[in-house]
Amino acid sequence: MFNRMFTAPLAALVLMLAAQPGIAADGDKAGKVLRLKNNAMAMQDATPRPLKVGSDILVGDVISTGKDARIEFTMLDGSTMTLGERTVFVVTEFLQAPGQENMTLRLLSGAFKASSGQIAAANPEAMQVATDFGTIGIRGTTVWGGTLEKVFEVALLDGKAVRVTTRSGRVDLTKVGDGTAVESQDRAPTAPVSWGREKLSRAAATVDFGPQPAAAAHAFGTNDDQRRLDISHRRPLRTRAHGRPGQNRQAAWHGAAPGDNRPRPGKDPHSGPRCRLAAGRGPGTRPVHGREVEPDRSQCRGRRGGLPGRRP
Repeated sequence: MFNRMFTAPLAALVLMLAAQPGIAADGDKAGKVLRLKNNAMAMQDATPRPLKVGSDILVGDVISTGKDARIEFTMLDGSTMTLGERTVFVVTEFLQAPGQENMTLRLLSGAFKASSGQIAAANPEAMQVATDFGTIGIRGTTVWGGTLEKVFEVALLDGKAVRVTTRSGRVDLTKVGDGTAVESQDRAPTAPVSWGREKLSRAAATVDFGPQPAAAAHAFGTNDDQRRLDISHRRPLRTRAHGRPGQNRQAAWHGAAPGDNRPRPGKDPHSGPRCRLAAGRGPGTRPVHGREVEPDRSQCRGRRGGLPGRRP
């Protein structure tokens, strides 16, 4: 009797809480993986699961990345998180119901970049990233956080503002490109300073995935540019004044080392289709790109046209 009196109300309370919108519990879906480089894993209730593109991100997940790894995932409100290598990041809480918006994340180690979504737009105080050094309030913006020079730092990459708070004070970053250093919870963040392009690039490199195929092609130029680059490393072809015409061409075409002018083993450089044609097979013309041209007999030994080096 006693157990029934307490069990029924308790079950009703659990059902009521579960039915309320915006109440998220560990294991509820909070986002999805968009991009992944190398290895990343999520831990939920001491159970690891490898992540891949399209995997769900759950409330309570402890997300970790390996060496040279990157992961980017989007939350259900449209915000985006990007983690660098050897980063440990926790999705502590995610609520999106109107009037109850709250996203609490925690960076345990490594570097991250975050771009806010609908939750921060609805409530500028609702999106926070906690660290061992302080709390980062993200207010309709893109922010970077990590360690570059032996101290934890935060930078405003885009948008309106970022508030960094410790037990000893707080600072607002309101100018894109400004950053602050946070040594500990017991010290206030440093005054905002402009980082400059070089430092911002170093920060971005900790979370960037690297050039995509199109970007890589652009970085190395067009195919024609690449072809010119390849040709520039080859040994120039020799002319009659420097030796037998085409001899270096014969070596280069068959993979000989630079400077090796010897003909391909087992191949007489003074024979071949051109010499057979010059020996009397036909009137002495051959098609080249739709045109009839005279064959080059200068390299044909003992054939009509003379020996190499002899004037025809």
